[in-house]
Amino acid sequence: MPSSDRRDPVHDGIRTHKQMLHKQGWKNRLDELRELWQTHVEQSENRLFPEALRLLGATRLQQMEFDMDAVRTHQSDMDSAIYPASRLGPKV
Repeated sequence: MPSSDRRDPVHDGIRTHKQMLHKQGWKNRLDELRELWQTHVEQSENRLFPEALRLLGATRLQQMEFDMDAVRTHQSDMDSAIYPASRLGPKV
C-alpha cells in the first residue's frame, strides 16, 4: 500500500489526461459555436437583410430599427413622444 505522501504517477497521468480531454471538449464546443455564429451572421448579411430591404423598403426598415432601439433601451411611448429613438437617425 503506498504511503499517503507519495503520489501515484499512473493515477496522476490518468487524472491529467481526463482534465485535458475536458478542456479540449470545451474548446471544441466553443469552436463549433463560433462556426455556427459566423454562419448565422453571413446568412443574415447576405440573404436575410437584402430580402428585408427589398420587401419592406428603406423607410420601413429604418422605422423598424428605431422601434427596436426603443424596445432595447426600454423607452416608453411617452418618452418616445418627447425624445424619440429616431432622433439619432440611422446607425452607421
